Amino acid sequence: MANEQFESRIKRNFDIVIFSQLLGTDHEENRLNSYLTLYAHISNASQAIDEMKGALCNNDICQLRSLCDDLRHTSKALGMYRISESCEDILIKSTKMDQKNTLRDNEGDAGGLHIDVALAGLEANLASVRATVDTFYAEIWLNSQWDLGD
Repeated sequence: MANEQFESRIKRNFDIVIFSQLLGTDHEENRLNSYLTLYAHISNASQAIDEMKGALCNNDICQLRSLCDDLRHTSKALGMYRISESCEDILIKSTKMDQKNTLRDNEGDAGGLHIDVALAGLEANLASVRATVDTFYAEIWLNSQWDLGD
């Protein structure tokens, strides 16, 4: 049952076909290539989110969109579709905000608040991906340690 729950968790966060292809680049003895790729992306995504928040605070919607679009593409390439979808949501909200010609002022506005909420959703999705990846590699390495003891 726990295995089914974990598989469901992977499917909630990843395109399983792309995830499997990434794992296929690893050597059977270890998962170093996929490990480094996924954790590097998670680190870059976290930094990009911080930079997006700064761009929003500075009313730099072009920078926000650029960071978001880059993260969307790299996440999609790695099969992290929830992150990619969150980025798409931010891009849509920022376009609507721009079309209304409203930028965030000191009091905030509805457009800026919608983007804040979307950024919080993106952070939550990244945390979910991170937890899934942490669990995945912990299980692999725990099992490999037991295999070595036989």
